[in-house]
Amino acid sequence: MMNKFFMSLVLVLMMATGVCFASVETEVYVESSLVSGNTWLLDYVVKNKTLGAVKELTVEFDFDSFDNLIDVSGAGAGCNIQVWPAISQAGDGWAFDVVLDMPLGIGGSFTGVSMQVDYLGGGDPLMQYYEVVDPVTFVTIADGYTVPEPMTLLLLGLGGLVIGRKR
Repeated sequence: MMNKFFMSLVLVLMMATGVCFASVETEVYVESSLVSGNTWLLDYVVKNKTLGAVKELTVEFDFDSFDNLIDVSGAGAGCNIQVWPAISQAGDGWAFDVVLDMPLGIGGSFTGVSMQVDYLGGGDPLMQYYEVVDPVTFVTIADGYTVPEPMTLLLLGLGGLVIGRKR
């Protein structure tokens, strides 16, 4: 009984610290804030966990869920951003391509990319498909889906605990 409890505790601690599920991928976090009506501001953080430098990133949005993508990163964001209609393996939609002025080294992070979008419903506004590509060969280095910024995840988890406790 004690051994089972100890093993469960170790597993929970490993999951909480990311030891058990750590991957060698680039992570793209997004934090959202409602501007007005159905217009949202999405702020991105890119964390390089690949085995090489990251120079270019594409984030895609479904046509059915998003419209009117506007780059509001501002001058001096440290990157060049292009917004365009896209047809890709994730489906037809909008995309924005970020080319960093300086490559993002291993273990580094980049902030400053902000998009204003109209969210039309039909899906999760915080989940967009992304690809990290080699700017010379255009080969995909890493891909996945954006995740809410870690503090947002913590608040969602605490909210779930409060609701679960009231029942």
